[in-house]
Amino acid sequence: MSTQVAINGFLGKQLHSSIHVAFISFSIGTFLVLVVVLSEKSYRKLQLSILKQAPKYVYLAGFFGASYVFSNAYLAPLIGTGAVVTLSLVGQIISSLVIDQ
Repeated sequence: MSTQVAINGFLGKQLHSSIHVAFISFSIGTFLVLVVVLSEKSYRKLQLSILKQAPKYVYLAGFFGASYVFSNAYLAPLIGTGAVVTLSLVGQIISSLVIDQ
């Protein structure tokens, strides 16, 4: 986690754009996952029709992931990697406790 924050923060500083960092990160991630899915032929088991039955809030996962990468790239150059990782961990712990309740 700290490595990702540091790299995204550095890239954000170089590009002067947290949005571009998030785009690059998700593009590379999407490409790598696509390669793995195609190489193991697991796409044959994918049933997109099941997604119609899922509650609408499950689509928020992508939003939260993008927000996380964007905020890391934005905050790391401003407050440092250690502070961003610490805030992320505290946020994750609090969120987990709230969700479990």
